[in-house]
Amino acid sequence: SLIAGGLAQPRFMVFDNGGNLLVGDASAGAVYRYSYSDGALGERETLISGLAQPASVALFTDAGVDYLYVGEQTEVSRFV
Repeated sequence: SLIAGGLAQPRFMVFDNGGNLLVGDASAGAVYRYSYSDGALGERETLISGLAQPASVALFTDAGVDYLYVGEQTEVSRFV
């Protein structure tokens, strides 16, 4: 079943520790979050914008801090 529509060019996705779905949309230059609540994903919200064709997303926790890594066209960016 369809869970996330209206995306321009979605690439990789990952679920965070809260069950929220994070999706990199290359054409839109954004990473979106679909919040998870009561067994369902909510509406799309822009988590990060202004990126250069984000493709891959990954989560990493170090010393209790959660980081989001985003693979862009020519670089990898890290967000807290």
